[in-house]
Amino acid sequence: MRGTKGRKVKKKIAMVLAALMMISGIDVSGENVVKAAEETTVAAVAESMPQTLTVTESSGDDKAIITEGKLQDDGIDNNEAAIYQGENWYYDSTTNQLIMNNASIKNIQSENGDLTVLLYGENTISENFYFYIDAEKENTLKIMGCDNKGSLTVAGEIRDGRGRAGIYPGIANLNITDAKIKFSRILFEGSLVIENSEVIGSSEDRAIDVDGVTITNSYIEAISDFFVSFAYSEIVCISGSQIVMEGGKDDYDDSILYNNKTYNSIITLKWKEAGATVSKTNVYGIASLKKDLTLESTDSINFYDENARIANMEMLSVKDGAGVLVRDSEHKHNTDGGIKYTWKNDSEHTKGLVCRNCPIAYVAEVTEAHSPDESGICVCSKAYQPAVLTTDKYDMDKDGVYDKVYEISNADQLYWFADKINNENYTSGNINAVLTADIVVNENVLKSDGTLNDGTFTDWTPIGMWAGDDEYYSYSGIFDGQNHTISGLYLNQMGMAGCVGLFGHVGSGGKVSNVRVLDSYFSVNGGVGGVCGYNDGTITNCYNAGMINKLTDDYTNDFGGVCGYNTGTIIDCYNTGNVSGVNYNGGVCGSNDGTIINCYNTGGVSGDYHVGDICGDNYGATVTNCYYLSDTEIDHKDGTVGKTKEQFANGEVAYLLQADRTETIWGQTIGTDLYPVLGGKKVYQNREYDSCDESGNVVAYFYSNEQENKYTHTLVKTDRKADCVTAGEDEYWTCSVCGKMFRDKEGENEISSIPVIDALGHDFAKDFTVDAEATCKNVGSKSRHCIRCDAKTDVTEIPASGHNMKKVPAKEATEKGTGNIEYYVCSVCQKYFSDEAGKNEITDKTSVVIPVKEVTPAEQPGTGSTENPEQPDTETTENTDQSKPAPKKKGTKFKDAAGNQYKVTGSDQKNPTVEYVKPKSNAKGNVKIPATVRYAGVTYKVTSIADKAFRNNKKVTNITVGTNVKSIGRSAFEKCTKLKTVTVGKNVTKIGKNAFGGCKNLKTLTIKSAKLTKKGLASGSFKGISKKTVVKVPKGKVKAYKKLLQSKGLDKKVKVK
Repeated sequence: MRGTKGRKVKKKIAMVLAALMMISGIDVSGENVVKAAEETTVAAVAESMPQTLTVTESSGDDKAIITEGKLQDDGIDNNEAAIYQGENWYYDSTTNQLIMNNASIKNIQSENGDLTVLLYGENTISENFYFYIDAEKENTLKIMGCDNKGSLTVAGEIRDGRGRAGIYPGIANLNITDAKIKFSRILFEGSLVIENSEVIGSSEDRAIDVDGVTITNSYIEAISDFFVSFAYSEIVCISGSQIVMEGGKDDYDDSILYNNKTYNSIITLKWKEAGATVSKTNVYGIASLKKDLTLESTDSINFYDENARIANMEMLSVKDGAGVLVRDSEHKHNTDGGIKYTWKNDSEHTKGLVCRNCPIAYVAEVTEAHSPDESGICVCSKAYQPAVLTTDKYDMDKDGVYDKVYEISNADQLYWFADKINNENYTSGNINAVLTADIVVNENVLKSDGTLNDGTFTDWTPIGMWAGDDEYYSYSGIFDGQNHTISGLYLNQMGMAGCVGLFGHVGSGGKVSNVRVLDSYFSVNGGVGGVCGYNDGTITNCYNAGMINKLTDDYTNDFGGVCGYNTGTIIDCYNTGNVSGVNYNGGVCGSNDGTIINCYNTGGVSGDYHVGDICGDNYGATVTNCYYLSDTEIDHKDGTVGKTKEQFANGEVAYLLQADRTETIWGQTIGTDLYPVLGGKKVYQNREYDSCDESGNVVAYFYSNEQENKYTHTLVKTDRKADCVTAGEDEYWTCSVCGKMFRDKEGENEISSIPVIDALGHDFAKDFTVDAEATCKNVGSKSRHCIRCDAKTDVTEIPASGHNMKKVPAKEATEKGTGNIEYYVCSVCQKYFSDEAGKNEITDKTSVVIPVKEVTPAEQPGTGSTENPEQPDTETTENTDQSKPAPKKKGTKFKDAAGNQYKVTGSDQKNPTVEYVKPKSNAKGNVKIPATVRYAGVTYKVTSIADKAFRNNKKVTNITVGTNVKSIGRSAFEKCTKLKTVTVGKNVTKIGKNAFGGCKNLKTLTIKSAKLTKKGLASGSFKGISKKTVVKVPKGKVKAYKKLLQSKGLDKKVKVK
């Protein structure tokens, strides 16, 4: 065993011993030193390891590995000290493992210690494997297959030391894991644990005889010629396994069949009776066969408990005549499960009469000839299309192993799946399925307002139904909709009550997820929900947009958008459909006796009793983080919160539903999605600070699809330095506190450098402006002006108009009034002429007047004079209808004598009006918007100020708005940075957006008008004016105007009095 290394150790020990003897003065011969060294060639092993371990090779040679607690030398040079090498096997003392790799051994004997045997390939022991333990000791033998491929065949026994002469055995335990073991007998005083293994034993006596048994996910076969093949003394626990035992019938009352804890397993007992083999099989829970099981006509199978079934029925074969029992009572086959047709060939089909609720999925089949109906279609063509079974695509329970899963891609397959669950519930109630496409059963079931449409629709049969008397054909598998939709489910039946929805009843092991129910209608007598009628399992990531409706006004219960009655768990679901019931009516669940988490409802809910936006009645159960649509925010003690439409739309509810989970479950594209969406775009909660960074106070929370907090900067604007013809800096804003620069006045678009732009180029107005008015004799001009500078284009001549003469007849003067000579007045230029041709101008207008006639005593009033005393004077004569000029056409622009521009807005003869367009080009200092303006002989009322009339003016300091002005246009005085005082006339009712925006040096704003309203005052009308401005308003309007002006942009620090 030691080899070269061992010889070096011997030499060193000998030298040390010799040195010690010399120091002590003791005379020790060389022979004694060598003898002392040789005694160290064996090493003591740990107490937990075998104290004796011997392997007998197939040749008969005994290999003593450990003797009397000491590891022996294997006699092989250059071998590792810890390894004992055999033929296709070795023992590793550092791990206490015996490793066999396609080894053939005669015997193994281990005494008084634990031992692990690792199996690679196929290994054999031609005689026995002894695992002896002395009294008052307990040790364990572990046999483990490696890579699930290791096997061991023992021709004799695997046993402890009971029966050895003069020795009372201790407790020997046996653990078998991931291995295939064959033997004639296992005999252990202690326990037997088998996991993930196949164990087969056959003996004349008891094949397995142990004290206690635990079997997990394994196949056990034990055969005895005369006795019970599998015996024990203590408790037995079996899970997920198949056990087959064959032996003497009289001994089975002591077998594991009747005294055990068994879960999801199958146990078969076989015995001889009248020369034939007879068997009885018990099924516990939802079990899977490990090997094919065939029941002959003399055999029987008993489904031991309420939910017992075989998951992989394709491995079970039942011959006619075999007994079928459910909870020890005989099951009689029926034909209540309907008829299944299978196309066989061009002339025949198979007709199957389905036994409903049959634990072995029995179908009585007969072959029939095709029988076409009037349309030429055989009845076999009307069978549902089966869903597609897969075995290598989906890991439904996330255990790392592919499961059997049905793929459903159309309505036919969906009906087939429901039929299979309802009519083969004992055998198929737990099958798994996924949706691979959106499915439409009926089209346009609901109108746009969510109510039932007119028409005839195909009835839906829920997956998992109520069987009556508190019995259910439950669905207990895993159903994943993979985010697909099912539309057009319709069920409107008087006799249907309980378990109605896409799923009728989801059992305690059932899981339904990622399915959306749309455009569907369920009207029954209670127990109804869009996704599930009665849930005892788990529903996640589902929603309903169908209608739930009571069928009658009878006292019926449990109407819910997602689920009618819940004793299980509902997580991350929502409802947008309308729910109308009688008693216990809820937007998510009618009655809740389970758990509801992270759900919301925006659908309408109505009923007679117990109506709730989330749950109609909660029974004191768990409702957490659930929201519903409300006019106001309401926080209830039951875990539900009312949120407004705005809070749903702005992302707040989506954020709250997502909570602190890292995987995005709830999301929303803000600005597009009005409500939270499963799997939508992630929503972040952001903060708005009253400072430039996060050191300040949080003044508001807002929600966005980006993680971006807002900060409050004190921004100072730098005006644009480029103009129409010169490149330069563009406008930008700088925070006076932190120094950051921004492209916008809101401080949202930060920039790192001053923006530079090219020359802006001229932007000429579409309309012409009159630069010089044409007169009767002189031509005028008009052009299109640049809105940014004084440049003009398209200068156009306005022809002279010529005189428009009106004759003023001669009138004699009287003693009461003046008269006038005959003359002519031009209505355009208002000049007087003595001739109609206008060649002789009367420059002295007073010369046409005839003075009042002197009164002589004979002509005193009342003396009989017939002359008219009421003749008009000259001014009156000039303004008679015969001489009064007409107003200009609407839209005509003109300038007054000072150069201010106006545009005609009303050309009514009696009430002509104009808009003040813009001031003269050099306007500065004090500017008064007049009440009236006279042009071409017509007096116009100035009723409005145009958009942008004074915008960007840097010279005007004081503005007085005339008494006829009613409207001040958008941006009329925006950015008039030198403006200090403004007086708004008493008739102003409308002020446009940003009308006084940016007037940062304004000191006094006097508003004489008492007619301003919220409707007439646009947003931002006074935004950006100096915080030191004093606003004077009419008496009695201070409080109302203060609130009104602040709502339109006036800083709260501005004084209003």
